[in-house]
Amino acid sequence: MAFGALHHVELQALDLDRALAEWGWLLTSLDHTEHQRRAGGASWIRGAAYVVVAQAARPSAHDRRGAGLNHLALHAGDRAQVDRLWRQAEAHGWRRLADARYDWRLDGTAESAFLESSERLKVELVVSEHDQESRHVSVVIGRHPREVAAFARSDEDLPEWAAGLAAGGLRRDGDELVVASPMGDVRVRFAPVNELGVLDHDVTLPDGTVVHNPLRVLAHPLGAEVVFTLRRPEGVTADAFEADAQAVTADLDRLRSLLQP
Repeated sequence: MAFGALHHVELQALDLDRALAEWGWLLTSLDHTEHQRRAGGASWIRGAAYVVVAQAARPSAHDRRGAGLNHLALHAGDRAQVDRLWRQAEAHGWRRLADARYDWRLDGTAESAFLESSERLKVELVVSEHDQESRHVSVVIGRHPREVAAFARSDEDLPEWAAGLAAGGLRRDGDELVVASPMGDVRVRFAPVNELGVLDHDVTLPDGTVVHNPLRVLAHPLGAEVVFTLRRPEGVTADAFEADAQAVTADLDRLRSLLQP
């Protein structure tokens, strides 16, 4: 985990059932996943940080204008996505703060829309037109990093662990690896062989689109850590991105099983 990064936020509610319904809708709409649910509350997680909604111990109302938390600001996708949440919010218990002070604003960096829960907790939905989510998928292998890097990139062994290259007759064409697909040839070009464990590679699709895939092999107290950085392009749904992450996880698990039987 990144030192100093946000770990979690806990919000307390007087009417827990109502709060869970309100926050559950909003957070799942923003690609959070329900993490835990207990008698006293629930949590939703996205990446390494999570939001907890719990039963308040004292019957005191929240006043965001006083000392303490004023509001939460959350990246909410492009303008169309924020518009959709704005339209749906009232049906899920949220009040739209639509006066001149709180409605859409441009502060030089981002546009926002503001919502308020039934217990007057305010949320800012920030428009992120060009935001691209990244996720790091990693596995630890009990072998020397140099051995792992050499195995992972070799022409013979690569199809054994990378499912996308397992079919289609992988072949070498100069500095590139080529695999056939129903739409045409897919070409893969790795970074030059190096001592730093950098296995970054560009994948050129049949239509000419180039996808850059950062892949690193790092020293680890137990051997080597292989880290693949998966990026979510514009237009890719949360479900599709999650499926891609699961596919990468399966690939790395296969790599570990081959090197660490």
